[in-house]
Parts: sequence; structure tokens; C-alpha cells
Amino acid sequence: MRHVNHVLALISVITLSSFSFFSSLSGGFAFDDIEAVINNRDVKGNTPWSSILYDDFWGKSLNSKTSHKSFRPLTTAVFRLLWFLSEGAFIFHLTNLVLYTLLCGLTYLVFFDLTGDTLWGWLAAVLFATHPVHAEPVCSVVGLSDLLCAVLSVGALLCYLQSCPSQTTSNGPTPKIWVSPSHLYKGSSQPPGLHHRGRKKTHWSRIAAYWLALAGMLAKEHGIMMFVMFVVYDVVHSASVHPWFYPPVRWKRISWPIIMAFSLVILRIWWQGGAPPTFQPEDNPAAFAPTFWQRLMTHHYVYSLNLWILLCPWWLCFDWAMGCVPVIQDPLEARVLAPLLLWTCICGLLIKTWKKALSSHDQSLLLSCAWLVLPFLPASNLFFTVGFVIAERMLLLPSVGFCALVALGGRTIHSLLSSRGQKVLLAFFLLLISLHITRSIHRSVQWKRESTLFRSGLQVCPNNAKVHYNIAKNAADEGEVDTALLHYQMAIRLNPRYLDAMNNLGNLLKQQGHLEMAREFLINATRTKSDSAPAWMNLGAVLAEMGDNQGAERAYTMAINLRPNYPDCFYNLANLLGNTYGKMGNYQESENHFLRAIQLNPNAANYVTNLGVLYHRWGKSELAEEAYKRSLQMDPSYKKAHENLRLLRERKKKEQRSDKVGGAYPSAAGSTGKR
Repeated sequence: MRHVNHVLALISVITLSSFSFFSSLSGGFAFDDIEAVINNRDVKGNTPWSSILYDDFWGKSLNSKTSHKSFRPLTTAVFRLLWFLSEGAFIFHLTNLVLYTLLCGLTYLVFFDLTGDTLWGWLAAVLFATHPVHAEPVCSVVGLSDLLCAVLSVGALLCYLQSCPSQTTSNGPTPKIWVSPSHLYKGSSQPPGLHHRGRKKTHWSRIAAYWLALAGMLAKEHGIMMFVMFVVYDVVHSASVHPWFYPPVRWKRISWPIIMAFSLVILRIWWQGGAPPTFQPEDNPAAFAPTFWQRLMTHHYVYSLNLWILLCPWWLCFDWAMGCVPVIQDPLEARVLAPLLLWTCICGLLIKTWKKALSSHDQSLLLSCAWLVLPFLPASNLFFTVGFVIAERMLLLPSVGFCALVALGGRTIHSLLSSRGQKVLLAFFLLLISLHITRSIHRSVQWKRESTLFRSGLQVCPNNAKVHYNIAKNAADEGEVDTALLHYQMAIRLNPRYLDAMNNLGNLLKQQGHLEMAREFLINATRTKSDSAPAWMNLGAVLAEMGDNQGAERAYTMAINLRPNYPDCFYNLANLLGNTYGKMGNYQESENHFLRAIQLNPNAANYVTNLGVLYHRWGKSELAEEAYKRSLQMDPSYKKAHENLRLLRERKKKEQRSDKVGGAYPSAAGSTGKR
């Protein structure tokens, strides 16, 4: 019956994982998905396949100063394939859900091995499968990188442990640290463990593990930590046989993962140009704190918050940046107690782990701690600065260790209780799982739409300027102008140097006709960051609307000097010189700017239409008609091109009936604002 129990356990884990996040299938693209998929030229197939090896996850060149250096070519390749199959969000969410159920099935093997018990292994797996902190990687399309990395990493570890040689001691078989998947179906009463494997099978299992770990690293950076996990598991396996001595013959085995990890890190740094990514203080305030003590205490406070989110996953937010976690300024702050409590618990856990390992050779507690800590290290700011405060996606693999520790603690308490107490404890775990499922479903619904996702952030981080900014941006897109104005102003009040908020608020005020207020905000934006090309271009658009054409021309020229390949700005300047000024002396210069804008963005139908307007007013009817027709080929439904072409043909008919020019002049599209 044992194999039947394992099959039923796996089926229940997969079913509960699917049920908890099933509502994500009806979600769309939200938040970071827009930049990673919708606006990513590598995903949409506008670049050769080889470009994914030279661009980052967001479609920018790895050598760009603004690149975050997130090199994830495997994930980008999957995105591109999914986009080719369907441009809708459903196939992306379906892929995420399938990967997650696969991950839950694989982690059941890990949990069963760590707990040594079908019941507690199943409870740990269910806690993992229904954990609400997984809503972000499962429900966000960009979470595919975390899920793919996790599946490949866990698969790599399972393959690596298949290659661990079986050993015996004077006291009997080697204590269990690995469950063979095939053993689950044998129905044997013998405890699971390492069985006899041929040298050839061991060799190929180890090679497969290395390749899977490499693939995990190409899906997301923290996959590199699996090579460290290889070493930890190998050392633990040998220590279970020789507690005080690590056999020299094994050094050759563990040296390979170490060498590969260092080599891959060096290769990765070289491939991205040798320069670290550049982040702003708003992204990770603790990393830019003025003193070492402030950085140290704030980082450790963030560690305690991560653990609290795993323990009580009601406090979830899509973005923990600006204002969510202020830097600890005073050593007497109450928040200092959190890292102190964290390290007290960690020290107690380490002492307990050491004693248990020496007394019983049981390494499950040590391995659970390794699962909790090692995958989190890339997000810890210990080795390099990261561009976030808390990223719930980064807790996907560490939650394996957390759920294992909860199950191990439950198993220990269970063994000390009476029969009635054991039933109460199991009822508590079932209640906890029910709460997990309820919260996961609720969080999945919040992730379905940007409006609900962004507003949910206010409940956790009301002082987060970025939360207010995203609410305002979404409200503006939905036509809720008053809400957008309110939250843009709140974002700027919380962060007076929030450039994007000032730009967007200026554009929104311009659209509402509040030109003076728009000008003030955009002037403030150029003062805040004088090398911001969008701020100068938006200021130029407002000045042009106010009739200050010379000021607008200066602003547009400044933006182009800062960003020579700025098609929107060339387009706006061309409109100003040729169509707004209406002076013959500027037509040639205007034409040059239009052609440059079209060269930089050849698919913009409005650029070509306004070039036709310029030719129309310039008296070059043939070129104007050619431009209008070209624009309609790009966008057959573009009404302005249809209208201008009709006016041009009417004018040509009147010219044929008389020698003097008649007819109405066409209208030009307005200036482009950058949000």
C-alpha cells in the first residue's frame, strides 16, 4: 500500500497547487509583464534569436548603462516561443501554472526525504504548494523565470543525489538523505535511501545535474546556488558516515561543483561587460544608507521581514521600494528588535542542528536550513547590491526550507503529545493549509487586474510613492483623471524627486488644459534631473501648446542632445518647425527631422502622416499623397490620413479647374508626450 499512498499524496499536492492559483489563468499582463513581454523587442520577434544572448531580460543591451544586467536568455527564449504561439496572456499564465504544479511534485520528493515520513512529507509539500507568497511568481508572467529556474534547480539536485555512491557503516546502512523517485513505487518496507547504482548511471546523473543547474542559471541568476547545494548535500552525505573526517577521495567529487560555480560567475561578469548594474536609492534605500551601521541593521531588518512574510503571508505587496521599509536611523528604534530576535532564533536553530547531527547523524535539520538560506543569498545584498528591498518571487526556493522546518518541528511536537494532542496538532495543520488556500485564491484574484493589484499595495505600504504612482498611471489609462491627479501628487509629496511622476503629472495636466501647472511640474523635473531627455521633451510640448515656440524649440533641442536617437522628440520638433511655425524657411529643416524620426521608428503611421502634412503645406502634392498612402499601408484605419488624403485630392481637383491654389489645409497630429 505504500506506493499507493505516495501516488495519492502526489496527486493531492498537484491538485491543491492548481486549485490555489487556478484563477490566475484569467489574468492579463500586469506591472513588470508590460516591459518584460509587451514592450520587449526580443520577445515580440523584432530582433534575431541571437539577440537574446546580448540583451538583458527587459530587452536592453547588456552593455547599456541603464541595463539591470539580468541575463536570462532561457526565459526570454520561452517568452518568445509563447508569444509566437499566442499574443494573449492566457498561454503565459497556463505555462506558469504547469511549471508550478511540476515544481510542487518535485519538491514532494525533497520533503519526503527530509522528514522521513509520508504524512509529514505530504504536509510540508501541501504547505509549499498552497503558500500565498507564491502568488507573485505564479500569477505574474515575469514569474516564469523564477518557476523555470526552480524546476530546473530542484531537478538538478535530484539528479545529483542519484549520483551519490551508496556507503555502509559499522552500524548499518548509511542514514537516509536522499529518496530515490523509483523507490516510491516499489512498495518496499525498506527505508528509502541510496541503493546500488552502476558507475555509468552515476556518471550520467552527475552530468545531467550540471547541465540542469546551468540551465537554471540561464533562467534566473540565483540558479547558480544549486552548485553550492551540491557541495552541501555531498558533504552531509559523507559526514553521515564519517562525522569527524571527510574522506580525501571525495574532494575530487566536490571540487567540480565549486570550480564550475566560480567559472560561471566569472564568465557571467565578463559577458555583461564587467560592470555591475546601476540602481537608484529609491530602488534599495538600505544599500545607499550613509553609514555602515545603518546599512547593516536595515538589511537585517529586511531579512526578518522576509521570514515574517513566510510565516504570516497576509502582508504582501507587488513592490516594496520607495518608502515601504525606511532606513533604520536610530539604534534605539523598536525595529532593531526584529533583527535581534531573528539572530537569536538562528543561533538557537544552529545549536539544535549541530547537537542533533552529532547525536543521531540526522542531517534533515541542517539540509532544511540550507534550503532556506542558500537560495536567498543572491537577494541578501551580501555579495552585490540588488535593485529591490523585498522581492516575493525570490522566496520561492527558500520557502522549501521554511516548509521543511515547519514540518520537522511539527513532527517533533507530534511525537511528544498524547493521542488527543496529536489529533489537535494535525487539525491545526489542516486549518493552516485552509488559510493558505484562501489567501492564495484571494491574492491570485488581486493579480488578475492592475487596478486591484496596485490598490492592494496601499494596505501594506501606504507611504510607498511607487504604489501611488502605479495607481495614478493605471487610473489615467482608465480615464479616471481625478484619481490619477490625486495619486500623482501624493507620489511626489512622498518622494519630491520622483521624476516619472512629475513627467506623467505634467502630461496629464497638459491634456486637461492646465498648462501653467504642467509647466511648473516639468520645469521642476528638469531641475531634479537635468539630463532627463523625456522631461525636456515634455516641457517642450507644453511650451509649444502655450505658444512659446522658441522655448519649445530650445527644450526639444536639449532633449535631442541628451538622447540623439529619440524619435518622439524629432517628431515634435519637426511639427513645431514645419507645421506650427508655418514658415517657409523652416520646411527643409522640418523635413530632415521628420525623416530622422521615421528612420528611428519606421512603423509610426502618425510620423508619416505629418510628413505628408508638411509636404501638403509646402506645395509638394505628389510627395504628400505618397506619404498619406504609405501611412494608410501601415494603418488602414488611421482616420487623419484618410481625411488629409481626401483634402489633398479635392485641392488637386480645384487646381485643375483654376490656376490658383484653393482648398483647405490638412491638420497635423499633436505633440507626443512621454509617460
